[in-house]
Amino acid sequence: MMNQLGTGTVSLISGEALLNLYPIVTRTVKADVMTQTLVRLLTTAIACYPFTTVAVGSIVGQLSSHVVSMIYVFHIWTSYVAFLNLDVGDAITLFYTYPIITVVLHQIIVQQMDFNILYYFIISFTGVYLIGRGATNTAATANATTNANANAKSTSLGIIAIILSALTESVIYLFYKNKQDSNPFNMLFSMCLSGGIILLIVFLSRKQTPESQKTPESQKTTESQATPSRNAIFQLIGANLILGVIGYLLRFYSVPILTTEWYSILSFSGIIFGYLYGWWFYGETINNSKLIGTVLILYSVYKVTLLGHLTQ
Repeated sequence: MMNQLGTGTVSLISGEALLNLYPIVTRTVKADVMTQTLVRLLTTAIACYPFTTVAVGSIVGQLSSHVVSMIYVFHIWTSYVAFLNLDVGDAITLFYTYPIITVVLHQIIVQQMDFNILYYFIISFTGVYLIGRGATNTAATANATTNANANAKSTSLGIIAIILSALTESVIYLFYKNKQDSNPFNMLFSMCLSGGIILLIVFLSRKQTPESQKTPESQKTTESQATPSRNAIFQLIGANLILGVIGYLLRFYSVPILTTEWYSILSFSGIIFGYLYGWWFYGETINNSKLIGTVLILYSVYKVTLLGHLTQ
């Protein structure tokens, strides 16, 4: 049992280290959000398919699989939008409200609600407010043409997007927590299958605006949706094979082994990786508002996991 616990712990921390490199990939590779999301879904589905132990027909016949797959598409999309509009450390820290959201949802669904948990939920979102107040977008502010109003809108969009991403992460976790399937390849494949197919259809049906009908606004949209280079596609495929497939496999492997409390606490390592990557790649700094907000979120999640009384 102790060996299993240790393996699950190392697995989760390693998964967090890989998955929290996604903001770097999102900013670095020259491709729009739809393309990055689509490549991630298709790469993951194709890579996992040879190792699945369930028939595709059984996945296609389950309505819940389609619903979760579309939630996963929304989860990826919103996280990428946030990564483009917030500093890496800010985005990752705000995303890690998902453990407290997970515990709250679990209490609502499985047990009677402990209102002490709501107290810490409020504290954690006070932390969200403080991080939002101190948040910056290094990528945007580095551009001298970006005015303060545009930067504020970018930050607000990023905060809304990352909270939605955290909420969908919690929903996905709770869905698979109750599954008896121990093969993580089945989980990843089913999450990506129908959502990837639908997004591919949408992607292929996108129409380019004729040159004669282009406005300055449509020109910006066309540029953002321009077909990425072959090199960019290969970069995305490679990144998703390493970060997405391996990272998620490590995370999923730990789900049935660790209790929800211990899983949530270990997930804090993602915040450390987020700030570390932000500092290393972009020279991002932590101000007092961000620091206090981060401490409030960490404290709240820790207290909620102790009060949750959740079973394995």
